[in-house]
Amino acid sequence: MEFTRAYGSRTEAGIRIHVKRISLNERLRFTQQSFECIQKLQFLAAQSERDGQTLASINQLEVDLSKLILRYVWLAIEDADGMRQVNDDLIEWLLSDAPADFCCEVVALCSEQMSLSGVQRKK
Repeated sequence: MEFTRAYGSRTEAGIRIHVKRISLNERLRFTQQSFECIQKLQFLAAQSERDGQTLASINQLEVDLSKLILRYVWLAIEDADGMRQVNDDLIEWLLSDAPADFCCEVVALCSEQMSLSGVQRKK
């Protein structure tokens, strides 16, 4: 069973963002796939002195983690021209060419779907 939800964009008029709520099994798979990336990111972020290479590494790890979240959760984008299913090209467009506010909005929506609500945690 797959639960999907559509959100109207707050930053781009007329655009709806379709996401799915992932299952516990998918969360576990995501955790396994993202574990190494998260560990590296935490290690680099904890360093007191950061040079240009460290900052570039942190940025790249954040982009890699965002891509992984988007692949798991983001289903489609809908506008006046219709609905487009998410693929790697659309993810690359979002992260590199889309307006920054819209990019942050989509990544935040997808990240929210990855976490458990208070009710789900109690179960």
